[in-house]
Amino acid sequence: MRFLFKFTLVVLFSLKLSLICIAQDSVEKLDREKFIWEIKQIEEFIERFNSDSSTLFLRYISEKGMQISRKDLIKSLFKVPTDINFNVAKRFISEVTNKKDEKFISFTDTNWYASLKCNVIYKGERHKADLKLKIFNNGSLEWIIFDAHAPFLKNQLSSKDAKFINPASSGTDFMELKQLFRDTNSIGSIIDFSKLDDFTLFMLNLQNGDIKLDSIFDIRYVFQNIPGWSFTVEKFTDSSNYKQRGWLISDLQLTNNPEGFLQN
Repeated sequence: MRFLFKFTLVVLFSLKLSLICIAQDSVEKLDREKFIWEIKQIEEFIERFNSDSSTLFLRYISEKGMQISRKDLIKSLFKVPTDINFNVAKRFISEVTNKKDEKFISFTDTNWYASLKCNVIYKGERHKADLKLKIFNNGSLEWIIFDAHAPFLKNQLSSKDAKFINPASSGTDFMELKQLFRDTNSIGSIIDFSKLDDFTLFMLNLQNGDIKLDSIFDIRYVFQNIPGWSFTVEKFTDSSNYKQRGWLISDLQLTNNPEGFLQN
């Protein structure tokens, strides 16, 4: 009787251990699948868009003995639900995957850019600024800032101690400028800053050390590589569907840009 009891305990323990192992194995497989589905970097998005066989996702599909067409792969890159018009998306996918003239994108292309929303510190105060960066090939690849939007700079340029250039200065060959140039606190009142765009103002203040980057709170990538189209890619992390996490297409627009040049 005692032997039977011990035997029963051993069987139950073995069964429980087996169930735990099966459960752990299932969790590990699910975690691996979630990891593989998530598009963790923009480079991985580009690989999937191009249906690059070396990308982790396609290797995983191949391991499973499955196949996925490029059309279906690009469909999976759209965030759903979406405000993108269904017929526009369908036309885009059809054009991109047309076997006679397939369209691809590349990290080394110059007609796509990163759009950053930032918190910056300007003279001790926090402000918001938008930056745009693109890939530049100078023998080696690098990101460079090519546009900035910082409206707070123009608001800061008005002088507290306003000065002006006397109309009679023409009679003294504008000698008054010598004194005004020394007064940096009021220099803003004698310059027409409307001729300076946000990018120029931002770069001047950045170079002078008046602007410090505090944080980046939003990053989006805008692709204009494909003639006639522009699409935006954002990172989604809060989706309950693990197949909809990471960098996905959030916006798609037809453009009058047939050559695929970079547009701000």
